[in-house]
Amino acid sequence: MNGKERIFTTLRMKEPDRVPVFPINHYFSVTEGKMTIRDFSRSGEKMAAAVLAAYERFGWDGIQLGCDVAVEGEALGGTAGFPDYSPPNIDKFVLDNPEKLKNLKVPNPLKDGRMPVEVQATEIVVKEAGDEAFIQPYTACPMTCASQVRGVDKLMIDIIDRPDFVEELLDFCLDVVFEYGKALIDAGAHSILLGAALCSPNFASPTFYHEKMLHRHQKLIAALKEYGSGPVLLHVCGDIKSILPDMLETGADMFDIDWQNDMAEVKEAVAGKVTIRGNLDPSTVLMNGTPDEVYEKSAEVIKASASGGGMILGSGCDVSYGTPYENMEMMLKAANDINPGN
Repeated sequence: MNGKERIFTTLRMKEPDRVPVFPINHYFSVTEGKMTIRDFSRSGEKMAAAVLAAYERFGWDGIQLGCDVAVEGEALGGTAGFPDYSPPNIDKFVLDNPEKLKNLKVPNPLKDGRMPVEVQATEIVVKEAGDEAFIQPYTACPMTCASQVRGVDKLMIDIIDRPDFVEELLDFCLDVVFEYGKALIDAGAHSILLGAALCSPNFASPTFYHEKMLHRHQKLIAALKEYGSGPVLLHVCGDIKSILPDMLETGADMFDIDWQNDMAEVKEAVAGKVTIRGNLDPSTVLMNGTPDEVYEKSAEVIKASASGGGMILGSGCDVSYGTPYENMEMMLKAANDINPGN
């Protein structure tokens, strides 16, 4: 099996020839691509070159594309800063005044801001590796997009002080994300990843997710699939136990599982309804652990949750720039060595 076949087999809840390995890799790849994070984030050709180089170097089963969590906000009129070796960030939010929302227009993903960077990178990667690897670009969910145009602190206050404005903003951001997702589908993506970090129970309450985000995630995922998306992956950071029942109602096909969760418990809870990817700690284990520790943790995760399919070995969140190569190599070694049924 190649990587694409391996992951699609897993999505069908069947066991492939080995457990797929697919870490959440963006900035880690810049070293292999011989560039800065700034370069990676501003050029589709360079982004594609970096992730393809890392894919060839480490033998992963999938390639994930994505710039950063400033793309949508910048395309809507915000300004971003670009450090050489840390992720871009919004310096000036376009919605410093809520009244400005009525003036915002859904951006064109082929023209506005840096949305075209990921679209172009997806096209290149699909052409170069789409027959062999599972290609999955990233876009923000409505809540994360809203934080890019309003700012996290102000958005949290708005939820209390301006609930009607927040409802309108989230609906607008859903339209933004859907247009971006369509462009990534048109570029040939096999799957779309929706980044919903701000929906984490470590950040917003489970009640907020149930009342404000669940129906929007359902609407967005259904729309992406109707348009032609393959599987949709929902990424929510942190301990998701309290919102997992709601997440199972979103229509997503895969969940990212962060390191704070027990993979065996999550595998039992999803009961074959979705595939789960995770969940090595990108800091303590991958960045700062030893190769033996990475191997042992990978083996633990595989044995706990891979039997019967529906599991991809990956990182709980983004692999950090500067993570040791010898640590990353241990994930694939463990997958090759270990039979999930044993």
